[in-house]
Amino acid sequence: MNESPAISVVMSIFKEPEQWLRASIESILSQTYPDFEFVIINDNPDSETNKNLLQKYSESDSRIKVISNEVQSGLTKSLNTGLQFAKGQYVARMDADDISTLNRLELQKGFLDANPEYIACGSSVFKILENNETKDILSKPKTDEEIKSSLFFESPMVHPSLFFRRIDNQFMPYDTSYRYCQDYDYISKLAVYGKLYNFQNPLLYYRFSDKQITFVNRNLQNNLGHTIRNRNIVNYLSEKYNVKIDGVFGKDSVQLSSDVLKLLKRNRADNRNLSAVLYSILFYSDINFFERSLCLIKSVFVINIQNKYRIRLLLSPLIKFNDQKVS
Repeated sequence: MNESPAISVVMSIFKEPEQWLRASIESILSQTYPDFEFVIINDNPDSETNKNLLQKYSESDSRIKVISNEVQSGLTKSLNTGLQFAKGQYVARMDADDISTLNRLELQKGFLDANPEYIACGSSVFKILENNETKDILSKPKTDEEIKSSLFFESPMVHPSLFFRRIDNQFMPYDTSYRYCQDYDYISKLAVYGKLYNFQNPLLYYRFSDKQITFVNRNLQNNLGHTIRNRNIVNYLSEKYNVKIDGVFGKDSVQLSSDVLKLLKRNRADNRNLSAVLYSILFYSDINFFERSLCLIKSVFVINIQNKYRIRLLLSPLIKFNDQKVS
């Protein structure tokens, strides 16, 4: 293997069951593309299970590089430690409770090699449910345009499926102020540097459970999601349309939604992004029911917005679209 491998797989482990850890690690070691280093950060340094398991794997495969935190640091800081250590041309994210398909690295590297204008790619995933069934697929938008329009209301890529390249010869660090939603923030920032793509065929088995985030942490996650959503909307409207915004989900929400409706009328070619912005403002802001209803009627029946957002807008008074699970 070269001193500088093509890919650095970065994974942080904490308190995952041993059988999950083994399945995750072995899914990487069995990849059809072999030129990688596997950087594993042990974020539970007091765990004898973690120590013994990682020692055995690192002794049997030289591609494994183990970093043990002195104290438990959390996922965001641990990932930054892994990125600082990574020597590869690309980084592949991996979570300790998930399983990669055997050709994942080969396909993702091949895509970025062939498409230098793309900064990152991810994929749809098989959902591992609590009964270990894997029948369901969590689909994600495919094209760069679809992914970037989704950034106005949710994280459009599954974090442990993420595969990205260096920026100015280094890997962009995660923002340590985000204990949760670090993937939403990271992907939003990657989008500034190039195009994004999601394979529609699943390249990961993704363990999915509502128990993974407590009620308190879910509220914190949702608040952080709102902050990122706000920033994405403000940056987009400010840079492209020179719209002055003091805040999205506050007292100016009604006026801003009206401004976006006017932009939609004038800018049919930008229908997708502006429709997503309008959906996000109407759904996540604190507009009262009457004002929200007026905006919904205008947006759905007066403006010929995309069907996807038309359906979301019609359902939004009745259904709560929760932020997705974030690793």
